[in-house]
Amino acid sequence: AQVAADAAAGLAYAKLRRGFTAEASAAASSAHLPPAQRGAFSALLLSERFYAQYDAKDYNGALVTLSARARYAPETTDLMLMRGWSYFNLGRYEDASQVFEALYKVNRSSEALSGLTAIRDATQRNRY
Repeated sequence: AQVAADAAAGLAYAKLRRGFTAEASAAASSAHLPPAQRGAFSALLLSERFYAQYDAKDYNGALVTLSARARYAPETTDLMLMRGWSYFNLGRYEDASQVFEALYKVNRSSEALSGLTAIRDATQRNRY
């Protein structure tokens, strides 16, 4: 049973790596993965969905997907940064600012500072 589960998991990960998310999801569903492995795979699959939605400029969908992913794994720094940019692109500057400020307080990243600068520029430009 363990060998079959491992093989099915390997197939699911291979399909995901090649960009076949629907097939990867189907393979994982039929694999009867242990709960921890199923959760990790779900988080990975939702991350891939998030990136696709973000690239397609579906920022609302991307934010919904990030919230769904949070059930399986904590949000990574790069995903938090992209959450901030999703808010920014939707014109939700206060939400974006909260995300970028939190990231800047934690790691003083130049990316978070760039987000804060972009918000300042956008909100000052909108005042005139």
